[in-house]
Amino acid sequence: MKKEIGHNIKGERIFLGDKDRAAENHEFSTLLDVYGGLLSDKNYEVMRMYYSDDLSLAEIAEQAGMTRQGTFANLKSCRQKLRQCEEKLGLIKRNEEMQRDFAYIMKRLDTLAKEGVEVHDIIGRVKKILEL
Repeated sequence: MKKEIGHNIKGERIFLGDKDRAAENHEFSTLLDVYGGLLSDKNYEVMRMYYSDDLSLAEIAEQAGMTRQGTFANLKSCRQKLRQCEEKLGLIKRNEEMQRDFAYIMKRLDTLAKEGVEVHDIIGRVKKILEL
C-alpha cells in the first residue's frame, strides 16, 4: 500500500515514491519564490536551506538550532502552508495560464506577420506586457 504524502499545486495526490527529488525541488522552489514572504523568517530559511541549498535534515537542524525531527515537522508544515496558499490564491497557476495564452497570441501574430498583416505595434505591446 502506498503512503499518500500530500497534493501538488495542481491538486493531484502524491504518493511516496511517485515524485522524484528534482520535481519536488522545482515545485517548492517556485512556491517559495511566490509565497515565501508569507512564512516566518525561520520557516523561510529552513525551506530555503532544504530546497535551494540542498542541505540534509541534520545539517539544517544544526544550523537552525532544532532537532532533526523538528526540522522534518517544520518542512512538512511549511510545504502544507505553501500548497494551501497556491490552492487559495492560484497565482502560479494563473501565471502559467497567462504565459501559455501569450505564447499562443505571439505565435498567431507571427503567422499574421508572415502573411503580410501589419502587427509589429501589437507584438511590441504584447512583449511589453510580458515584461511586467
